[in-house]
Amino acid sequence: VPNYKLITPAVVSERLKIRGSLARAALQELLSKGLIKLVSKHRAQVIYTRNTKGGDAPAAGEDV
Repeated sequence: VPNYKLITPAVVSERLKIRGSLARAALQELLSKGLIKLVSKHRAQVIYTRNTKGGDAPAAGEDV
């Protein structure tokens, strides 16, 4: 999951065939460990992305 470019509970739930509540809990765990970073949070919708090695620098092949 930390290698996905776009990470949402819906994407994780669909790809791993798990329930949304479990996907949300897993994403909170990954966020607390620093493996992913929060892009946007609006009410119930949260969007994460992979954590790049250079901090805020974009990953290879990623547009700014």
